[in-house]
Amino acid sequence: MKALLVAVLVSVPVVLLKGQGPRDPYQDVAPDLVRKVDLAKQKQLHGDPRQDAEAQSLLLDVLKSKPDYYRALYNLGLIYLANNEADKAVEVLERAKAVRDQSSNLQDDNAVLNTLGWAYLNAGDLDVAERYLKMAYDMKTKNDPPLNERVMNNLGYLYLQEGKTTEARKLLDESRSQFNSGRANTIMKLVDEYEQRQNQNDSFKQLWAGYGQQPKAGGEWIQRHFDNKGKDTKAIPSADDTVEGLHKVYIRTTVPVWDNNSKDFLYGPIVGYIKPGDKLQVLEVVDKNSTDAKNKIAWYWIRFKRVSKQ
Repeated sequence: MKALLVAVLVSVPVVLLKGQGPRDPYQDVAPDLVRKVDLAKQKQLHGDPRQDAEAQSLLLDVLKSKPDYYRALYNLGLIYLANNEADKAVEVLERAKAVRDQSSNLQDDNAVLNTLGWAYLNAGDLDVAERYLKMAYDMKTKNDPPLNERVMNNLGYLYLQEGKTTEARKLLDESRSQFNSGRANTIMKLVDEYEQRQNQNDSFKQLWAGYGQQPKAGGEWIQRHFDNKGKDTKAIPSADDTVEGLHKVYIRTTVPVWDNNSKDFLYGPIVGYIKPGDKLQVLEVVDKNSTDAKNKIAWYWIRFKRVSKQ
């Protein structure tokens, strides 16, 4: 997912002290580390994978010197989100939130709550995602308008994933009326389509689930939700393979679809889930990043049917 659509780079004013360079006004950070984070932030704005990699290297270097630097943690979390590494994003953003909670200078920054909610949604934990997004929404009187727009859209999108269309409509209508949000309009169309399918009482013709992420060059999986029985653990599944769920995986009626308005993938609604140990027969495999030459990560989805339990 393109995290910059649902979160913002932490951009705080810096103070120039004569002979020392910029300092962070909210944390006691050495000027050279502040400069590195500012440089990393500028590289992130381009959306270039090579510059993202350089930004990641800068931020990791900063965190070796100051592991509790909030801006470095937050912006590193955004890079992981942009690279579809949701689990890493969650870990780093939780560290950022812990720093924020312990600092009186940072406690009014609710952007991390929204970004954590989006990270957990991408990681498949909708319960925790909802908790963080509701926390951010409850702080809307303290948030700036762009943050509130993102929070309303993200929470509305989450409710769509859970099939709670009444709640989704309420949030999306609020976003449209207050901000004339184009992303809210896009998500609302998905809500309409979902309700239309539900009202037709038609059985779903296709069932899809995210299999995992792996470098396009092959090798170890970055993330994998299934065990491909009888094959090398690094192997990509094929049609007619039998795979077994490793943990809870949501079932959707379509693979994610790229949306030009939001410049992001939009997911189909959740219609069930696969439990650990459930066996599936693979019918089709697609890589949603296959046409993106800049993205070096393959993102595999499988169309499947369940294997009856013996």
